[in-house]
Amino acid sequence: MVSSTSRLIRVQENGPVSVLKQTTILRPTPSPTQVLVKGSGDIIEVGSEVKQGFKVSDRVAFIASATYADYVVVDTATLAKLPDHITYHQGAALTIQGLTSWALVSKAYLIQKNDWIAIHAVAGGVGLILSRIARRLEAHVIGTVFSEEKTVIARANGIEHVAVIPRNSGYELLEKKIAELTADQGVHAVFDSIDRITFGISFKIARRFNITCLAAKNLKVIWASLNNYIKTPRREVGGFGWENKIKLEVSKINDFEDVQQAHLDIES
Repeated sequence: MVSSTSRLIRVQENGPVSVLKQTTILRPTPSPTQVLVKGSGDIIEVGSEVKQGFKVSDRVAFIASATYADYVVVDTATLAKLPDHITYHQGAALTIQGLTSWALVSKAYLIQKNDWIAIHAVAGGVGLILSRIARRLEAHVIGTVFSEEKTVIARANGIEHVAVIPRNSGYELLEKKIAELTADQGVHAVFDSIDRITFGISFKIARRFNITCLAAKNLKVIWASLNNYIKTPRREVGGFGWENKIKLEVSKINDFEDVQQAHLDIES
């Protein structure tokens, strides 16, 4: 059933998760070149000038801003139809985690066969997909995690080299492990989604003339923004993961009312 109103999450100030407030507005209306999508991805209204073959009831995935709502107005350039074997939740994961991973390995650093790649938080959503892509490209993956529980997840997903880094501890063991595995050369690239607590060690473990370090080793640091890489989301999504090439996992699904808890989960 299509409602005349839409719940949304509004943020009117900076602060902790308590600033995420639920409110209700009138259901938005798409422009002639847009569609209106309900929930995870059912088209319920199509603009009069939409010509890409989208129709009401199509299952879609999309990339858009301001999506904390029951109904979202979406430009057709960011839409991709979902195949029957892809669930709504998998589609949402692929468009964010999957495309982020794809952009990193194809734009930020082009992984080569036999490269050594370090991935911080390797047991997370992006980390697991990154590791799978890297291994498909025949690279060697070294992953870091913050607990033994995450180690189990990483190893269950085929990651051979996993280093447990307890929070607020040093990284000497990781540095030693990478030196041993790479014959003191370091890794070709470091993919770091944590930043503050791992930034320093990322410099140390990267080899010269590669990705993530600075002048001392003639290396590069890249802060990768997905939107800057993905100019044609529909084509990129359609060509990346719909054909069962990348295994997708959704570890937790929160109800709309639990948005604050969802943010706490991400922060953890």
